[in-house]
Formats: sequence, structure tokens, C-alpha cells
Amino acid sequence: MVFVLLLAVVPVSAQKKKSGKAAKPQKVLKEPKEPKVLKPIYIFGIAASFTDTVVYYTDIQLLDSVHLNGHGFLPQRELYSYQLKNYLEYDKQIPNRTCMVYFANNRKDLDKQYAKVMNKYKKSSDQVVELIDPKEFQFKKPEY
Repeated sequence: MVFVLLLAVVPVSAQKKKSGKAAKPQKVLKEPKEPKVLKPIYIFGIAASFTDTVVYYTDIQLLDSVHLNGHGFLPQRELYSYQLKNYLEYDKQIPNRTCMVYFANNRKDLDKQYAKVMNKYKKSSDQVVELIDPKEFQFKKPEY
């Protein structure tokens, strides 16, 4: 037995209100404009695994000439997570890590977040926290 569901798609311009007038199209949210001034961003990373008790982390690092978008997010932030993941997998032969990055354009705000995250991991008696040497790993702005 086969069931088929057919849906009719009608463009917004073809829809009519009861009064006979065409329905107004809904407003589309515009992407906020990118700021033209590039400012430094502070960033740190955490790499954890569900199968290992060691949690790796970086110190807070400064990234020059990067900006947050209009929503306050770091553009292409997943690439920074992949930088940390690739470093651990290929340079240190430590596979299967879930990497997270935290960022802010204000050092004081990121210091608070850093302390909060690190206290969470350090309080856990079944996890070991290990610093990644800043001389060996630094986040880099992705090239487009």
C-alpha cells in the first residue's frame, strides 16, 4: 500500500484576502550590516571527550583584525573549533574530541566565562584538566 500526499503551493502574490485585495508579503528580516572597523577579539577553547577523562583547554588568546557580526557572533566560528580539533588529532594524536570555543570583544567578560567554565571542569573529581601550551597552539584568523 502506497500513500501519496500532494500539496499545492501558492505564491504569496496569488493569495487574496476576503476583500479581494492581494495579501501583503511578510517582512523579511535583513542581515545586519557588518561593521567596517575591525577590532580585536578574545578567544579560548575547550576540548573534551565522552570516552576520556582528560579535558584540554587553551589560555585566553587575542585575535587581531576580527569582528563580531551584527548579532554578536564570530563569523565562521566553527573554523576556530576545527583548528583546535585538528591540532589535537594530527599534531598530538589525541582523537575523538569535541571542541568548543568561547569568544568576546571584551577581555573582562571572557575572563568571567573562562573562570566559570574552568571551575566546572576542575570541580569534577573524575576529570583531569590539562593546559595546551600557547607556544604550540594559537588560534588564527581563517583566510577566505
